Amino acid sequence: MLLKLINHLVSRISGKAHIRVILIVPFMFQIIIAVGLTGYFSFRNGQEAINDLVTQLHTEINARIEQYINSYLEIPSLVVNINANAIRNNQLDLNQLRSWLPHLIKQSQVFSSLSYIYFGNEQGNYIALQRLDGSGLAYNLKDNNTGGFMQDYHLDEEGYSIDLHNPQQYDPRLRPWYQSAVQAVDQFGLKFTNLSVLKGQSN
Repeated sequence: MLLKLINHLVSRISGKAHIRVILIVPFMFQIIIAVGLTGYFSFRNGQEAINDLVTQLHTEINARIEQYINSYLEIPSLVVNINANAIRNNQLDLNQLRSWLPHLIKQSQVFSSLSYIYFGNEQGNYIALQRLDGSGLAYNLKDNNTGGFMQDYHLDEEGYSIDLHNPQQYDPRLRPWYQSAVQAVDQFGLKFTNLSVLKGQSN
């Protein structure tokens, strides 16, 4: 019964439809299916490629951030070790902090990311080289010749003092960075007759 009904419909359609329609419709249907499938698979492949690219970029960005942070944290420690070795080898005189200035200026040129390099000792003497926001340099000094005050100098491009700001009271032994070093010495049971603390700080 069903077969007769289908044959009847086909005969009616074929009787009314032109032969071109019968040939073109299946061909167009195949083209539509092929284009649709091609577009779908292209979209899927494009999504996968974008996801892969995003993953690669994310991994690369993380690696660069980690590298930058490691470098940022290693430079101050490296400068402290260089200066500590210079003190051990008598290249930096603990009793003549003014003589440190050319050495600190050279270090600031080599390690441009450092914002501060400073040193304090148990006598309360102190020297610090600071990189200013306008890319200039300044240094602070407190020694036996400053009358118990810390003097603040700005430097020109050749490293010469160009002006002196108001001297101020300053004791490095009361600062947190110095106190942390004292606590570390006490923690490990070390004894120093002259405790000196070097510090470097990045921007």
